[in-house]
Formats: sequence, structure tokens, C-alpha cells
Amino acid sequence: SVQIFFNARIPDGGSHMVYNGKRELIEYAAVQNLYHELAHAMHMMKGTWRDFNSEKQAIEEENIFRQEMARMQGKTPQLRFRKSGVMISEIEKRQGDAAISTESSGKKGWTDLNRVSK
Repeated sequence: SVQIFFNARIPDGGSHMVYNGKRELIEYAAVQNLYHELAHAMHMMKGTWRDFNSEKQAIEEENIFRQEMARMQGKTPQLRFRKSGVMISEIEKRQGDAAISTESSGKKGWTDLNRVSK
């Protein structure tokens, strides 16, 4: 058997953002997070768990889910590439710091989030 611990208090938008193949941050919504963890559990139960590369395996499954969700919503899928991500609270802090930095230099507006987060 497999136990999955999932915090149901995660906002629908998730608590993190993850990277696509272009090193851009994309959403990692709560439902995508749950599906990712369920993919781990499925592979553990079926005996198909890749000990050496379980995160890549779960991301492959997650990307299938992302494609299906996008198709149902009539959107272009945003596929995940890397296993690392950034907490949304950290992104918001960086956005605030970037806004302060551009305002103090006389420039108006927000600095590109992806450039700030790297």
C-alpha cells in the first residue's frame, strides 16, 4: 500500500511555480501537484517505480495530465521540464523587490519575472 499526504489547504493556484523547457516559470496548480503525487503512488503500486529517476517519471505523467487539461480547456499546454520550482511567496517577494528597484532607478513598471527568478 501507499500513503499520500496532501495538504488540502493549498490554494487552487498552488504554492509553487515550476519551469518549462525554456526555463520559464509556469503554474503548478494544486490539482497538478496532486496528480504528480498520485503518479508516484501508481508507479509504486504497479511495481514500475524508477528508483533512479522517479521525479522525471512523475513529471512525464504530470505532462500527460497537463496536455489533457489544456485540451479540455481549449488552451495551449504548458509542459513541465525541470523538477525544481520556486515558491509563490518567493516570486511575490522578488516581484516587489524588482518593482522597488525599477522605481528607484527612475523606470516605471515591473521587471520580467523570469529574469528576476533565475
